[in-house]
Amino acid sequence: MDRTVVIAIARIGFAVLTLTAIAVQAASLVGIGRFDAGNFFSYFTILSNVLAASVFLIGAVPGRGAHTKRWELVRVLPSCT
Repeated sequence: MDRTVVIAIARIGFAVLTLTAIAVQAASLVGIGRFDAGNFFSYFTILSNVLAASVFLIGAVPGRGAHTKRWELVRVLPSCT
């Protein structure tokens, strides 16, 4: 299997895992009647996990391998200095 395919599958897997963890947390709050969307999505942990999942999914798109300065900055790669 091609290396890029393996990396894309891993990125999708990590994105799904991250989004699943967020959904489980939200479901547990709904279950005890304490879910407030504004409060839930104001936590840095939730926001950073949503951002990380988004970066994983965008990075898994074929052709997204172009190393532009903007994309490296989003991924916080050291070569963008």
